[in-house]
Amino acid sequence: MAQKTSAVRQVQIRSEGISCGYPSRHCKGPRARRRNGKLHRFCEYNRDKVNLHQRALEERR
Repeated sequence: MAQKTSAVRQVQIRSEGISCGYPSRHCKGPRARRRNGKLHRFCEYNRDKVNLHQRALEERR
């Protein structure tokens, strides 16, 4: 049963898309993983970049 669950999870990951979803340019980096095992929308590089910009915006407010 564990093997079947693992296989189902792998299919779900593939169907979600494993490439970064950064909208401004095409990024082929793999999506980062969350602590709960699910996928973030962006790769690590683009997550860091977006978070940096978000923090700068919050400081200006």
